[in-house]
Amino acid sequence: MERYFKRKASCLAENEINWDEEIKYDLGLRKEIDSYHPNLREKVRRKYLENGPCQPRGINFPLLKIGDKEKPRRFMREWFDEFGPWLEYSETKQKAYCFYCFLFREKKDAGYDAFVVNGWDGFHRKERLRSHIGEVGGLHYNAMKECDEQVSATTTVERCFSAMKIVKTSLSNRMGDEHLSHRLICYIEKEEMKKVSNEAVVHHFMTMEEKGSKYDL
Repeated sequence: MERYFKRKASCLAENEINWDEEIKYDLGLRKEIDSYHPNLREKVRRKYLENGPCQPRGINFPLLKIGDKEKPRRFMREWFDEFGPWLEYSETKQKAYCFYCFLFREKKDAGYDAFVVNGWDGFHRKERLRSHIGEVGGLHYNAMKECDEQVSATTTVERCFSAMKIVKTSLSNRMGDEHLSHRLICYIEKEEMKKVSNEAVVHHFMTMEEKGSKYDL
């Protein structure tokens, strides 16, 4: 009985969340993924993927004093293009972060704090951004792969359901034999559903109120 009420309470908490307020664009204002209830983490990730990385290209990046001997340096706007959608910049913290690692790295992972919690402001050493990417199979790479799989799964299911809806509408309008039309539509649905996993279908129906992802890796 206690477990039932715990599950019910978590569902109510999700329904009460104001997602427009909860999902912050600026890194300095976000909560860490691990701070959310386990039942909410996947939904939080999807919301952030829909919004995409925080890349405020239209601002004037401030000069920062780095060390005693170094000249003041600033974050460079062109780094967004050079390093792609993983690189984020927080106006409030004046530091750079990693979008992929924010979403899918675990706290126990080495280097988690640098690009997820504390941020990076060593703007005189751009090579640090390259070293963060690391090698294939590394922590950053695995986080990127998780992002890609999340986006791909959502897109595949949405395209499949969209295609089925178009075909069903067309057949219903053109075929006079309702029984034959119904059987053909059922067959098409069966064939199309073979293309997606059970987990992806469950995810689709659990999030039907959400729009398709706007984030493109």
